[in-house]
Amino acid sequence: MKKELELISKNLKSSPMFHLSLSSKELFHSNFLSWISNLAKENGGKEYEAFKNIMKNCFGYDLPEKWEVKREYKNLDFCIIADDNIAFVLENKVKSMPRKEQLDEYAEKTPSCKKRILLSLATDFPCKEELEKESEEKRKWEIIDYKRYSKALQANSQYFQSYHADIIRDYSMYIEQLHNLTEEWALHTDKLYKLLLESPFENDDLRLNDLYFKLSYSWLTQEIKKSLSNEGNVKYGVYIDGIKEKSEDNKSIYKEVEHGGNDIFVNEGFTRGQGFFEFKIKVTEEYCLGIQIQGRQYRHLIEWIKSGSQNHDKYWNDTQNEARVNDISFLSFDENTKARYPECLQRESKRASKLYCKYGDRFLYQYATITDDTTIEQMINAVVIDARRIIDAYKQK
Repeated sequence: MKKELELISKNLKSSPMFHLSLSSKELFHSNFLSWISNLAKENGGKEYEAFKNIMKNCFGYDLPEKWEVKREYKNLDFCIIADDNIAFVLENKVKSMPRKEQLDEYAEKTPSCKKRILLSLATDFPCKEELEKESEEKRKWEIIDYKRYSKALQANSQYFQSYHADIIRDYSMYIEQLHNLTEEWALHTDKLYKLLLESPFENDDLRLNDLYFKLSYSWLTQEIKKSLSNEGNVKYGVYIDGIKEKSEDNKSIYKEVEHGGNDIFVNEGFTRGQGFFEFKIKVTEEYCLGIQIQGRQYRHLIEWIKSGSQNHDKYWNDTQNEARVNDISFLSFDENTKARYPECLQRESKRASKLYCKYGDRFLYQYATITDDTTIEQMINAVVIDARRIIDAYKQK
């Protein structure tokens, strides 16, 4: 693997297109396809036919006689307008993960669209199964990877003027290397969890380490999501705080919604140079319990969602009085009440200098430290065990 990474790194460093893309990766890729479409319109002839071939062979879309490319039209990355309607949409995902909620929103605003393409660098991501399980007649998005896109560009580069052909070849090589990189980074559940924390490039002069962490935690989320699907109704990419309203003191709180118990809200993200995974279950109308994994911390969390405002000390006092939290030994409140973590972790509860840690006033947590010998499979099992305990807490009346 090390030799392959060194070769990919060397190829990327030699690519002008790669270096030009570093400022804004997703905008760059959509702009590049738009540039090719402009060449086709301006120069016609073989270049026009080449663009038609790319659209047909890669994306399965037949260009009409009259068309216009638009960028960031109605917040869409790339679209083609024909007969005053959006006929083709391409959503580009390079350094971020596709989210079904966003894709559904884009589909709703383009009801007459004949073809919607999700062009994704990640070949495995948490909402992929949901997108693909829709019947062919009802399927809103077709998923295309960057390897297929690279081949289509390479096959048609010869039809462009020499200078432009060289640029397109360099770009196609660059995106093929990015795709190869994601394959080299592939993980398996029998591997050690610590591999998710190790930067693939020591000095990160390619500025790709963040991409590795995002893809790795997206894959981890996908694996956990599969396991949690046996425990409840998994909702990925729908943040519980996505159904918030403003309270009188202008603080964000959760609405009273029907979700609860068997609804498991799963998400992943990237903060402070690290990826993270989390799930939350709405246990009562006042709070959620959940798990968050980031770095070497396996966190038991409570997030208060009731209306009104108070400081974290008061929320912690309220937490101590919650029977459901105490009954499943979810958090430690003193030396006599030890939080119970899944046995597969075999870790003692660790806390910071204070009894608990926090994000803001409402999000409170404690954590166990994940050691070097913990496997990814053990981590997944731990999450499932804790999900069962939280669901049991919800069922208590």
